[in-house]
Amino acid sequence: MIDKSTYEIMKKKYYNTSSWAVYAPQTSTPKSNIGNLSVFNDPNITDVLDTGYVFVGLNLGGNGGYGFNDDADPWRNFHSPASKDNDYKYRYLFEGTEFWGSYMTDIIKHISNSDGSEVMKYLKQHPNVIIENIQLFKEEISYLQKNPILVAMGDKSYSVLSQYLASEYKIVKIKHASFTISKENYRKESLEILRSVLPHVPHATPFTDKTMVDSSDITLDYFRPILENYPNLIFTNIDAKGKCERHTVWIYPKDRDRRHNVFIEVWQKKQDLFDIVLYKSMMTKEEKDYAALYDRRETRNRGCVRRRMTYREDLLDYLIPKLDMIESLK
Repeated sequence: MIDKSTYEIMKKKYYNTSSWAVYAPQTSTPKSNIGNLSVFNDPNITDVLDTGYVFVGLNLGGNGGYGFNDDADPWRNFHSPASKDNDYKYRYLFEGTEFWGSYMTDIIKHISNSDGSEVMKYLKQHPNVIIENIQLFKEEISYLQKNPILVAMGDKSYSVLSQYLASEYKIVKIKHASFTISKENYRKESLEILRSVLPHVPHATPFTDKTMVDSSDITLDYFRPILENYPNLIFTNIDAKGKCERHTVWIYPKDRDRRHNVFIEVWQKKQDLFDIVLYKSMMTKEEKDYAALYDRRETRNRGCVRRRMTYREDLLDYLIPKLDMIESLK
């Protein structure tokens, strides 16, 4: 999180050149609501901002003008509603991850041009412009957590960052959203890169309405925001075998024999789909009736029933009462 006074200072100084990885939820098409900045009207928005990562583009896009207008909506950058822009991929990348709420900015502030090759040519001819913007950038991110990890969005941004800041910051590169790639593959590829080379920064992100679950989400880290509320429960990853996917979390109470235990398994099956395996002692009467009618083999052999879900909100709404029940066991 970032304190509100610092947030207001940054908003006053960088409102028309930078933004944060927070977006209004999609309503219909993939690009729907991407330009809706009402999320920044939330009085508690600072609770989810500044994650320890800074996502950095090369420069402001546009038609050759000088930055954004002074009367631009605060935090408009990276939230463009223009049909030609692909900022919606950023929303799809960040949603439901530890990177939600990260700071987003450009390394070069005073050149507005969507042709990155032309920008790089100009910078090569005017190296003093790079030096000036590097100093401005370092001042800008000094308001954030100390030693943030810089995520370059695209080759050109990475080229500038690695040449001038590699000795001071950890830098990693992902594709820019303008790269021709589906939003699903953009998210998958970017998260694989980020999570393979970057340390985890614990950060409890809010769950937006009806967020689709990705296969890489169902890990132990996914449950950390609620773990502290259940001191008598153990959440652990287990090795999946057979047809199960590797993202499997086993939840059970402490100080009990796990061979005769009450527990829930959350099995990731594939993208946008997961199962909860709930054992008989945790079922309501309706769930037992469901198991007896529709899941005879599982009920007879293992005393359990699967509840298949697609959205993370449904998972939490269903799971938390069960965790309360297990927590209260003597």
